[in-house]
Amino acid sequence: MTTHEAIRWHVVVPVKARSASKTRLSPDARRAQLALAFALDTFHAVLGCASVASLIVVTDDDDVRIRARELGARVISELDDPQVRGFDRLNAALRYGVEQTGINAAPTAALTADLPALRPAELERALRAAAAHQRAFVPDHEGTGTSMLTALRGADLAPQFGIASAEAHRNSGAAELNLTDVPGLRLDVDWQHDLQAVRRLGCGAATSAILEAQRSEC
Repeated sequence: MTTHEAIRWHVVVPVKARSASKTRLSPDARRAQLALAFALDTFHAVLGCASVASLIVVTDDDDVRIRARELGARVISELDDPQVRGFDRLNAALRYGVEQTGINAAPTAALTADLPALRPAELERALRAAAAHQRAFVPDHEGTGTSMLTALRGADLAPQFGIASAEAHRNSGAAELNLTDVPGLRLDVDWQHDLQAVRRLGCGAATSAILEAQRSEC
């Protein structure tokens, strides 16, 4: 019989166009650089996790597409539907990624693309905990959002990312994983104070390079 430790996961990460990303974080062109760096550091952490079978990136951003492929991710071009916006588009991208890659029957995890402090060992711990549940989620550091959603069958993922997504996923029957030893997994970056927290916690190489460059300009 398959044990929880033997489960390997397909991880789907939706990345929206950087021109529309992180509007609350910075008013200038640096936010596009930071958004790409966050995504790259998230990708590196996912690919470094022993329990991950594959990384699937769903995006309509050309730079993200190129960099993700260079790292070995499978890239799915996001459906261009102007009627679907905001979090509805993110959730649609996750469902589309599952459908297009044929992982409907496989263990699947959805991650946000703004986890620059994520470490492979943290993701490993969270996925092992998730393996005990048909569906599970990890709330973000504020407790209201969701940084990871999992399902033992991709078809059952049923993402509801958005405002108060932790409550939405909880109400949908997903088990809440209140893990205290995965700070990088829970630290999604939307605001300047989140970025300061990332500095203190430590982040991946791509984000570190941008933060160092900004510090040298001051």
